[in-house]
Amino acid sequence: MAIVVEIKEKVILNDIVYRVEKGIYMMKLLRKYNYLIIIIVFTVILCMSYNSYKRTKEIIKCKYKAQSHLVENSVTHALESANGAYSISENILNEEMEKYSKILLKEYKSNPQIETWNVDEIKKQMDNYDIYIIDRNLKVIKTTFEKDLGMDFSKYPSFSKLLKSRLEANCFTADKMDISSNTGEIKKYSYMPTSDQKYLIELSINILDRYPVLKELNAFSLARNLVDKYPYVEDISFYKFNKQANNVGMIKDKKNPIDINIPKNDKALVKEAVLWNTIQSRVVKHSNFTTTIKYIPILTKNQEGENDWWNSFAIGIAYSNKEMLREINKETNMFFIHIFTIATVFIIFITSIIYLLKKTEYMAYHDHLTGLANRKAFEEYFNEIINKRKSKSKVAILYLDLDDFKYINDHYGHEMGDKLLIEVAMRLKNIVRDQDKVSRVGGDEFIILLTDIQSENHVSRVREKLENSIKRPFYLDGRRIMIHCSIGLSISSDKDFSLEGLINKADVSMYSVKNEKGTPS
Repeated sequence: MAIVVEIKEKVILNDIVYRVEKGIYMMKLLRKYNYLIIIIVFTVILCMSYNSYKRTKEIIKCKYKAQSHLVENSVTHALESANGAYSISENILNEEMEKYSKILLKEYKSNPQIETWNVDEIKKQMDNYDIYIIDRNLKVIKTTFEKDLGMDFSKYPSFSKLLKSRLEANCFTADKMDISSNTGEIKKYSYMPTSDQKYLIELSINILDRYPVLKELNAFSLARNLVDKYPYVEDISFYKFNKQANNVGMIKDKKNPIDINIPKNDKALVKEAVLWNTIQSRVVKHSNFTTTIKYIPILTKNQEGENDWWNSFAIGIAYSNKEMLREINKETNMFFIHIFTIATVFIIFITSIIYLLKKTEYMAYHDHLTGLANRKAFEEYFNEIINKRKSKSKVAILYLDLDDFKYINDHYGHEMGDKLLIEVAMRLKNIVRDQDKVSRVGGDEFIILLTDIQSENHVSRVREKLENSIKRPFYLDGRRIMIHCSIGLSISSDKDFSLEGLINKADVSMYSVKNEKGTPS
């Protein structure tokens, strides 16, 4: 039974020794590569943070890109939906316009003196259609819409050419949805020449007044809402153009006519967008942001399948990246704050870990009471010295034991004994050189490694200094304490350079000294 217990105790002891040695090895490994590990870990964290920052930037850019597409699609669909919704009622309106145009022709036949007509009274019979009388000079001489009275279409070469052809065609024609050049309202126009071709009778109707439900499809209203809703949308403009897109004008919102005084760059890009039926853009750089203007063609087809340029438009949408840059700058600032916070926490964490590792390593290699190297640290230092020693250099081991230390513990207490050991350790360290090593290996036992020994006399002088230092009185807590020590020594030879052998010889030598002095072990 005793043998089994002894075997178990040995197994447990061996396991403890293995775990301690493994822990020491890991601490050495961490000590050797700690800065490399710190750099790698911090670099990984930094890369992860930077990749997250880059992804956030891309998300912001994608968000604004998606919203830009939404704005473009909304305006485009508004115009296309208006066209589609108008087409549903186009046949009804065409029939009405043709009917009312024939009534006006009968009126002209019975009274060719158009200047005597009361167009306001006639309008009451025509579901509030506005009436325009255009003479051969393409000037509006009579109308129910006072704002257009006196309007001269000859100023618009392409449109004037179209009106002349309609004046000479001797048939009824009706346009699709159009935007009034004077009011920006969505209207439909029809034309019927008089039989003598002196006048062109034009009818118009405000689509939104006739069909209020279409107000939701008002492109101008939608454009205003989008500009108000999205801060990065600076402006949305609508452009009209002639067949070859040589003349381009910007349609203003209500109560403003077409503005033909627009920048050459805008005209050129609208022309390219229309002729090539592709989106064109240009970038305007400011001091700290840029504005991108896109020109989007909205081309409709006539019954023959050709582009109906008079009922086609181009949309100009100006995007500012100021808001996007503000968001990105905010994320950039957050990124640097994040990195600073991580770095601060990381530094504090690593400092704490290094401190704990060093403290743990110190505890693993030093005596907890005196702070001297323990047996493990002493052995490693000895091996390091042996590996580095010159061929003729020698080392010496001094084995020191305090005489009658038990009396100190019994007479003054263990606390006083501990204080005495600390003072002894300090005196020993102050005597030896920096390249020498002092270790506490037992309760009151110390070993000293002397390196690069040139002679035995040198060892003897050191031993004498140690003995004399210990003989001097110790003053602890107001008490004067005297104690002596016994020191044995061993010096390496060419044949014996093992630590265990040198310690055993020094130990035997120490006991010989004790026996000579008659001091109890």
